[in-house]
Amino acid sequence: MSNATDLNVTTQWLVEAIKFAYGQRGDLADPAFVSNVTALEALFLEKNTGAVIRSLIKNNGTYQPEEYDPSTYFSLLGPDALAFNESGTSHMVTADEDGLVVSPYHYCQPLLGSSNHGS
Repeated sequence: MSNATDLNVTTQWLVEAIKFAYGQRGDLADPAFVSNVTALEALFLEKNTGAVIRSLIKNNGTYQPEEYDPSTYFSLLGPDALAFNESGTSHMVTADEDGLVVSPYHYCQPLLGSSNHGS
């Protein structure tokens, strides 16, 4: 880096790119259970997707957390990408030999349901 400003901007780009990638991870799943996940992964890896995300990254600002969700920029990727804009709930339960249980879920259906969200 030639100066502190360049370092700050480069760091900003990296942080924002990580936020968009973290937003994408919520749509990834086991292809044995989710039929379109392989095509969705291919969409995430397309050059056009990278170009759209780069166009959204600001040098001096950030978005609200929900704006990093891919559904907010699918419309910019073209009509084929809108087919992946789904909602649903994921749930997993696991237990160890001592009976300790962990049960996380991911709720992403804001229009229906009780609007109660887990923490």
